[in-house]
Amino acid sequence: MLRRAALTALLLLTGWIAPPRASAAAAETTSGPLRVAVLDLSASVAPAELAASLTGLVASELTRLGIFDVISREEIRQMLSLERQRQALGCDSGGCVIELGGALGARYLVGGSVSLVGGRYVLTIALSDVEQANVVGRASESTEDVAQLVTLAGRAVRLMAEPLLRERLGSLLLRCAEHGATVKVDGRIVGTTPLPRSAIPYGPHRLEVEKAGFITAAEDVTIQGSGTLERQITLLPSPDFLEAYETNARRWRLGAWLSTAAAVGGALTAGWFQLEHLRQLDRYEAALPAYKAGGLLEAQHAELQATLQKAGDDLFAAQLSAALSATLGAAAVTFWIVGPDPDRYAPLRGLMEPSARPMSLQLLSPAGLVALSGVLP
Repeated sequence: MLRRAALTALLLLTGWIAPPRASAAAAETTSGPLRVAVLDLSASVAPAELAASLTGLVASELTRLGIFDVISREEIRQMLSLERQRQALGCDSGGCVIELGGALGARYLVGGSVSLVGGRYVLTIALSDVEQANVVGRASESTEDVAQLVTLAGRAVRLMAEPLLRERLGSLLLRCAEHGATVKVDGRIVGTTPLPRSAIPYGPHRLEVEKAGFITAAEDVTIQGSGTLERQITLLPSPDFLEAYETNARRWRLGAWLSTAAAVGGALTAGWFQLEHLRQLDRYEAALPAYKAGGLLEAQHAELQATLQKAGDDLFAAQLSAALSATLGAAAVTFWIVGPDPDRYAPLRGLMEPSARPMSLQLLSPAGLVALSGVLP
């Protein structure tokens, strides 16, 4: 308590903190920023310059998450020299550092280390709650490549802060013309398209939409506030998929045209036989009075019976043709409705030309996504 009081007095004298007031933690709400102090990462075998660079990177990544008010170690150095901190606190222990965070009005502290073990750089960071005196979250990443460690540090910060991010949720509304595409957020599957409105923690995320036969679309998005982030994603088909799709679509379309033509032909045939049936009935009806009077010769009686038989045959042929036409018509409707559209991906061909856009491209820019938002149904 004496050490903390001494430090607070020094900070008051230097003008870096205001006179005693309600604690920052008490003023924090689910919508306000969380005050966090970032301490220097310790270096174990690893270069001190690397630890210093990663310390700044951790502070930057925390700021990018959108829920933290970050006090960097550099700002703390500006408030007090390291020697004055030691004089005020009287030690270099972790407990003294927590007292420093409390004096600065920081509810949370971030600390950790960078070490070189067996040729691999290991970054370990932890987020501590000063008031509760416990660790809220921790994360660790390792790699043999120093450059890659910078990328991994950003992921480690998000993993470390995830318990706090989960308490603050926004939402994502994603639209994609392709059904059955897998949607991932930060490498984790959240569903398939069509995807309903999904609750997503605050902060930056990596959004990926992938489907077999299509080039994966990936985009960095940031969830801010409690509103809804809307995204329109258009998946570009791969050349092999597009060739197979269009070949299959042409077969369906050919079947649709052939069955339609056959259905029309069957309907015309049914109509012709129906007219023949009526014509034979007219001939029969014209000769029927003489037949009933017995004034026809035997040969004429036979011809009249043949006319009646022909009318019946024509009626059967008309009914058979009509049934066949109806069946072919149903097949044609099926081909037209169920069959894929050969021109479905025609608007995207310009984007798939090597001169326009490399097929190896995995990321669609936000501007490109907006431009394509009306291309597909």
